[in-house]
Amino acid sequence: MPATDGKLTKYDVISRLLHLIDGISEDQQFVLFKHLFKDSLANQLLKRIIDLSENQRLILMKHIEELASENNNGDKRKAPRKDCLINTNIRVQGSIYNSYILDINQYGAYIETNESFSVGQEMKLTFATLNSREPLNICGEVIRKDAQGVGVKFQILSERELKTIRSFVENSEVVYEINS
Repeated sequence: MPATDGKLTKYDVISRLLHLIDGISEDQQFVLFKHLFKDSLANQLLKRIIDLSENQRLILMKHIEELASENNNGDKRKAPRKDCLINTNIRVQGSIYNSYILDINQYGAYIETNESFSVGQEMKLTFATLNSREPLNICGEVIRKDAQGVGVKFQILSERELKTIRSFVENSEVVYEINS
């Protein structure tokens, strides 16, 4: 409701702006957003990302990494990875660790872990996919690591292992979900 002296209060203006913005198309809203924030679009996105939960940020990061790799012709991967959540046992120098594979293809996998594996370290992964009758036992080498886990390049795969992983990658559905 307008102020009694005929001037609009800041709340009147905000309310009217909200109503007007709600009445324009999403494309028009995006153009308005770009016009308002010009060069600071990344800063505005970062502010929104900070408000997400940690899990939502990790899912978003993974999704954006995939989008960036699709746009980057210099991607070192030989084939796209399939998002997944596969329980795996990792054997390294006589110790066994339990963790999860978060993405996989016939060349390697990304494994979530808090363990301090190092680049170049060899490991043996034991896991089963939905389409495998027996667990796979695959040797690999850590080729990168970050705060959430390690990227593992598979060493020589048997025909059965290769076929099982390819079938899983080609036939399993992927779902991105960010819950608010």
